[in-house]
Amino acid sequence: MSLLQCISGNVVQDAEGMLRVGWSTQEESIVVPIAKVEGMAHLIPLEPGESWLVNNRIDLETWDALYD
Repeated sequence: MSLLQCISGNVVQDAEGMLRVGWSTQEESIVVPIAKVEGMAHLIPLEPGESWLVNNRIDLETWDALYD
């Protein structure tokens, strides 16, 4: 997987209550064992291909209802 990094620290700062992430400055990928994955999160594009909001509070059915 390709790594993302928090933008403006790792504390929720904006009104939406979600972290902002962008591409890491490191150009490496890592392998994560599936047993280490604790949950899923949706990335909501802010600037396509550059930065996203991390939303780990919405289920897939609600996501589909909002964005399909």
